[in-house]
This record gives sequence, C-alpha cells and structure tokens, in this order.
Amino acid sequence: MIYFFSLDSLFESTLPVLGAVDMIRTLVQHQERFLIITDKANRSRRQLAQYLYDAGFPLLYDEMFYTSTMAAVDAVRRNYPELSRACYIGNEALGNTLREGGFVIDLKQADWLFIGSNRNAAYRDYCDGLSLVLNGATMISVNDDVLETVNGQPCIGTGAVVTMLEAASGKRALHAGWPAPLLLRKASRYMGCEEEDVLFVSDRYQEEILPAGKAGFKTVFIVGDQNMTEDLRDLEIQPDYIVENLKGLLK
Repeated sequence: MIYFFSLDSLFESTLPVLGAVDMIRTLVQHQERFLIITDKANRSRRQLAQYLYDAGFPLLYDEMFYTSTMAAVDAVRRNYPELSRACYIGNEALGNTLREGGFVIDLKQADWLFIGSNRNAAYRDYCDGLSLVLNGATMISVNDDVLETVNGQPCIGTGAVVTMLEAASGKRALHAGWPAPLLLRKASRYMGCEEEDVLFVSDRYQEEILPAGKAGFKTVFIVGDQNMTEDLRDLEIQPDYIVENLKGLLK
C-alpha cells in the first residue's frame, strides 16, 4: 500500500498536526513508498521539501512531492503534444514547472493559460490573460480555492480569478486542483501504481475525500477537532478508515 498525503492534512496553519512528523519519519525509516500531493502552486517541490524540513519533518526528496501543476502538465503534454506554447498567471514555481514539462512560454500566442496563485498580479495581467483566452488559449486552473488566508488575512484565491476570467471570456477552464480527480490519477501514474494500491489521507471530506472515493481510491479521513455535526454514517461515501489524528495510522 502506498500512502498519498494531502499536504494540508499535515499542517494546522503553519504547524504540523499531531502525529504528522512521526508518521512521515516512520515511513522514511522503513523505506515505505509515499507521496505528498498538493494543488498549491506557490512553491516548487524543493521549496516544499525545505518547508517541511523547517517545520520538523525529516529531510525529503523532491520526488516525494507531486503538484496539481505537474498533473496538468502531464495531462496536456500527453494528450496534446503538438500544443506546446503556454503562458501563466502565477509565480516562478509554476513557470519553472511548465518549462520543465517542455512548454515554451509565449506571452502573445499561447495555446494554454495556466492560472495559479500570484499575490502580486495586477489588473493588466488579468487583461492580458483574458486576451490570450479570447484568442484561443485554453485556461487551466491548478487551484480552485476562491478564498486564501495569508497571515490570518482573507485574500482572493485562484478560484475567484478563474471564475472572473470565465465570466469575462465566456469560456470554461479545465481544472487540475481539488476537487477534480485528475491530481490523484496523475499522481498514481507518476508512482506507477493503480488506484487500489493507494491509501489517500486527508482531513477535508467534501473537497478531497469525497472525490477520491468516487474515483476509486481507498481513503483515510482525519477528523481531528472538526465539529462533525452530522453522523459519520450519513456521509455520501464512507471513508475506508476514520482516525482522530495521524497517530491513529502509526503501527
């Protein structure tokens, strides 16, 4: 069995959740295969590894992380190898992933417009992106969160930007972040495994556990201190396992 961890399930704000560090350390020590996946495109895989290390996790390799941008790149390059021009609204981590995936960055005649988080984007950037879409570029959203929290401050999320561009262009975006199942399916291909070989761990039922279950993945739902106002038995799809925290997965 290969563990897939949602990155958000390992943290509460900027601190590791109970059992997270011990869980990852145990898997590393036993040389068991696992993957940490995320639809946040604001850090490269190396930066993600450093972020976890600074938080107390063991030193991890880049290969132990998989992002929604990687999933989108894999899907596009596999299905449309002839369409290799891309532009993006996001930071350099997103841009570097596109270049590593074989895209040529073209600011004027792109086939694809990848949209991620960029807190420094200006109105002009959104207008330029809109022009690309109206001229034929297909939008790809790597994160559908309409609201982000930065240092306790609510901020406009990538999903809200995508919705704005969809409304202005009259065209729909493709989605690689949660709750779309593409991220998990491409992560499985990346690891060379099938859905039945994966145990997906998350603390977000509606956004992650539910679509994962519908896509055929085994799931672990971390309840934590969430106030579950509905009976767990009434959930649309039952998780395969329910634990209070990650200590519940330790052998």
